[in-house]
Amino acid sequence: WEFEPLRELAQRALTRGDREGALQYAKHAVRLGGRGEAWTLLAEVHEKRGESELADEARSHVRPTRRPEASASDGKDGSSPD
Repeated sequence: WEFEPLRELAQRALTRGDREGALQYAKHAVRLGGRGEAWTLLAEVHEKRGESELADEARSHVRPTRRPEASASDGKDGSSPD
């Protein structure tokens, strides 16, 4: 199994109103190591199920992406501003 087919199955389940099925697909995506996308999907499914706390918990596993320009402009590169 890969993430994309599981995401599609979860979305289709939500469209049909099958929130339990969607939850199972999303959990499976997380177990398979779907990383941030899988955790985001799980959070979305929990939101649709009215499970705000579980959605927040799932979102806490999503790591923010680091912008490369942030490290160059934060002054930690040893240069001093003139």
